[in-house]
Amino acid sequence: MRFLDIPRIAHSVKPLEPLPLASKKFDLISAIAVTFNHQADRPEWAPAEWRYFLQDAGSHLNPGGRIFLAFAYDLESRPELSQSLRAADGFEAQALSKTEIMLTATGQTRADG
Repeated sequence: MRFLDIPRIAHSVKPLEPLPLASKKFDLISAIAVTFNHQADRPEWAPAEWRYFLQDAGSHLNPGGRIFLAFAYDLESRPELSQSLRAADGFEAQALSKTEIMLTATGQTRADG
C-alpha cells in the first residue's frame, strides 16, 4: 500500500503472542487468507487463543476501529470458530461472506452491559 502511504506490517501470528504493533493505533487491522489458527503441526486454536488475539489486536484500534479477517476456508465449515468470532467481547461482528468477517470495536464488554 505504498501509494496510499499506509504502513504494512507483515508478521506471523502465533497463539497467545502479542502482535508487533508497539503503541500504534489503527482504524483497520486486516488479515488476508487467514490460516494461522489452523496449522498441521499444532491443534486448531481454541476460543482462548482467539480471545487473546482479538483483545490484543483490539488494543491497537482507534475508537470504532475494525478488524477484517479473510479466511482461506469457509467459516461455515468451522461453526465453533464462527460462533467465537460472532460473540467476541468488545466487538460487533458482521459476516461479509462465507470466508470474511468484520469486527468493529464497540468499546464495551459484555460485563459493561
